[in-house]
Amino acid sequence: TLLTLMGRSPVSDSDLANNGGSGAMDIYLVHSPRDADGDREWQGVALPSATGATCGSQRYLLVDSTYPLGSETSKGMLQTVTHELFHAFQFAFPLVTGCWTPEYTWFMEASATWAEEYVYPNAQSEHVWLSGFLTLPENRVDAVTESREYGAYLLPWHMARTNSPDSVADAWGAFANRLSLPGVDSVLSGGFEQQWPLFTLNNWNREPVDDYRQVDNVAEGAFPFGGKTSVGIEEVEMNLNIPYLAAQYRHFSFKNEARYVSFENTEQIPHSAVWGIVKIDGEWKEPEDWSDVSEKSWCREDDGEELEELVIVFSNSDWQGKESLTPGDPPKVKATAACVEWWGTVSYDFTSTAFGGVATSTSGTVAFVPQDDPLTPEIEYVAVGGSLLHTYDDMLCHNSGTVGIADGFLRLHPDTGHYFGGVISQDVANPSCRYGGTTGNAQIGSHEVGRFVISADGRTLDGSFTSV
Repeated sequence: TLLTLMGRSPVSDSDLANNGGSGAMDIYLVHSPRDADGDREWQGVALPSATGATCGSQRYLLVDSTYPLGSETSKGMLQTVTHELFHAFQFAFPLVTGCWTPEYTWFMEASATWAEEYVYPNAQSEHVWLSGFLTLPENRVDAVTESREYGAYLLPWHMARTNSPDSVADAWGAFANRLSLPGVDSVLSGGFEQQWPLFTLNNWNREPVDDYRQVDNVAEGAFPFGGKTSVGIEEVEMNLNIPYLAAQYRHFSFKNEARYVSFENTEQIPHSAVWGIVKIDGEWKEPEDWSDVSEKSWCREDDGEELEELVIVFSNSDWQGKESLTPGDPPKVKATAACVEWWGTVSYDFTSTAFGGVATSTSGTVAFVPQDDPLTPEIEYVAVGGSLLHTYDDMLCHNSGTVGIADGFLRLHPDTGHYFGGVISQDVANPSCRYGGTTGNAQIGSHEVGRFVISADGRTLDGSFTSV
C-alpha cells in the first residue's frame, strides 16, 4: 500500500557492511529504554543504517515489542511499524535542504501519523495525538512542540480527503526544490489561502461542523480561547494575536438579559478569514463566511433570531509573509438590553394646590435608542422621537397642545434589571399660561419614587408611581 502510494522503495543498505545480512529493510523487535520516570522513551524509531548519519537515507527500524500486536481495529505494533516504515519512505526523497531536520520535521511526523490512519483506518491509533494539536490551535501548524507535530496529521488527512492521498506523496516530491510550507502549498487545491480557512473550520468538530466525528469517530475538537464565555449586558473585545497558519476559536452563550447581540469586525486584513456559526432557537445553522462582513446582529426577541450560542473562527493563512493577525481595531461581541429601540407611551398628571389647576401630559409613541457614549455606568437610552399632548386648566388659564419631545432617557441598572427615566416636552403653544408655558416633565420612574422592571421575556417594561 505505501509502496504504491509513495512511488518508490526505501533506500537499500546493501552497500553497507553492517546491513543486517542483506539490503532488505531490517525491523527489530526490542524493548524500548525507560526514562527517569520508568516510561518508554519510544514506541518505535527509524534509525540511520550508517553510524552517525543523521541525515542519511538508509534506515532500519526498532519497534517496542512490549506493546500488543494490534489489528485492523485495535492499535499496537502494526501501527507503529506503519509509522516508522513511512519514515523510511520519506528518507528516500531528496530534499532541497539536504537534511530532514529541522525544516521538514513537522511534516515528517504529521504525514507518518496520517499513514497509520491510511493503512489502518479503523484502528484509530492516530487519535491519541489529537489533543496536542487541537488544545492549542493558536500555535503554528509547523511548530514542533512536544507532540503537536504528530497531531498535525489532520492536515495531510485534510489533503487526502479534499484532493487524494497522492497529494501527500506529491508534497514529498515537491520538497526536492521547495521548503516544507511552499511544498505543501503547491499541492493544496487553491493553496493555503483557500484551504487553511476550511481546514480550521473543520477542526472545530462540533455540530454542525462535525465531519471528523461522523467519518472517523474523532471525539475532540479545537479548544475555544478562554472556554465558553457567558455574555450578559457587556462588550467583549477580542484582542487577537494569531501567528501564520494558526487559528483562534471563540465560543459565546448569552444570558437572558442580553436581548440585542452584535458582532463587529470592522478591520478586514489580507490572509485572514472569519467563520461564524450560530445556534438559533435550539438549532445549529450552517457556518457562514464573515471574512468580508463588518457587522452581524441579532434581536433575540424576533422570530428566527433567538441567538443562543455563537462560535467565531479566526484564521491566518499568511504562510509567505508570516505576519501575525493582530487587528488594530479588535473584533467585538456586544450585548445590550433591548433590540436597538424601545417604543412606548408615558403620561404625567400634576395638580396645583395654589390655583387648583391640573396639568396633564399624555404621549403618543416615544422612541428611545441606545446611547453610544453614556454619561453614567448604567445602560442608557435617549429619546429620539415622539410627542406629548400637553393640557393645563386652572382659574387663570386654559391651554392644550401637542408638542415634540425635547429630551428623555431610559437607564438600565445591570445588577437589578430595573429601569427608570423620563421625557421632557417642548413648550406648549400659549406661553401666557403660568404652567402651560413651561416645559412639561413626564416622569416614567425615578430613583426615589419608582422603578420599572423588564418583563421575563424581555419585551416590555411597565408600571406607575405617585409622587407626594
